[in-house]
Amino acid sequence: MNLHPLQPELSMIGFISAILFLIGIFNYFYDKEFQSDFIFISLFYLVTSYFLFYAVTVLGLCQVPFFYLEQPIVSLTNLILFLGFSFLGANSVLPELKMKFQVPYILVLGTVLFPILYWIFHIGVLANLQFADRGGFLSVCLAAGSLVWFHETFFPGSGQNEKVPTNQSDSGFPYLIFVPWACLVSSKSILNEVYLNLGLELLLLGGASSFGFFLLSKIRKPENVSFSPIIGFLSGITFGSASNGLSLALLLPLGFALGVLLQVFHQWLVTKLWSQKAACLFTGLLMAGAAGVFSPLLTWQRTDFPHPPLIMLGVQAIGLLTVFLLSSLSASLLFFFRKQSKN
Repeated sequence: MNLHPLQPELSMIGFISAILFLIGIFNYFYDKEFQSDFIFISLFYLVTSYFLFYAVTVLGLCQVPFFYLEQPIVSLTNLILFLGFSFLGANSVLPELKMKFQVPYILVLGTVLFPILYWIFHIGVLANLQFADRGGFLSVCLAAGSLVWFHETFFPGSGQNEKVPTNQSDSGFPYLIFVPWACLVSSKSILNEVYLNLGLELLLLGGASSFGFFLLSKIRKPENVSFSPIIGFLSGITFGSASNGLSLALLLPLGFALGVLLQVFHQWLVTKLWSQKAACLFTGLLMAGAAGVFSPLLTWQRTDFPHPPLIMLGVQAIGLLTVFLLSSLSASLLFFFRKQSKN
């Protein structure tokens, strides 16, 4: 039987958390005018992808590691996560595409990019090489951040790039605090006895990183610095996903320091005419994820290394480059879609 190790009750917590995560993405990163498109794309993707992977599994065409015939709730949770991170990565360009391009683009990301990354990191070559990622979802954070980088670099100047006031409402933030419990469902290595504890630990790390981000924004000139708890929170859980083997007493100061550093980097991006939201996601996902990728080399005991240090450095670097290159390749499909504003 193909079963996920989590009990049904915990799987339901993850499923509800994934839905709230998706709602939070829409509330913060998309305009209300995009609501009908957002709902249609979401339903179309979930129905299409579920039956696609169901057919592939039943027919025995290949092994789908994130799809469980006996546990549809877990399967839907993983698909909602793929969808949510697709919406995160595409938030600056998706509203500018016509509907006939919006749906295919999300399908490419949600049914090709993220499943391939899941395959590579969970049962593929990087799993065999013992890539360090205790949370099991670091690759999706890195992929979303890589998509943001590509869109902001090669498709600048959209309406989303207008500066957001520093006192903007973070209406999506209360929903995003459910991210840890949703993302942890995607990891086969998360068992019942560690699921809630690790989720709480990542939540605390997100809070510590947010506090560091907020503190620096208060110390510096308010008119030149913006604060969004989303940046610090995402960076904390992304960084914490790979920081295995450390006590919480050490992780919390590291999360705080990361928040301070990312505030500086975020403001530098804004001076380069990046949009606030793009700078937020690139900083909170890709930069924090890169820090998390290499953090085991600095924080783990040598006896915990699965390889000699130089080989482990190479494995972690290969993982980061794999995500970045595959995400950039997927995002490059936009060059075939003429980027036009909706009528």
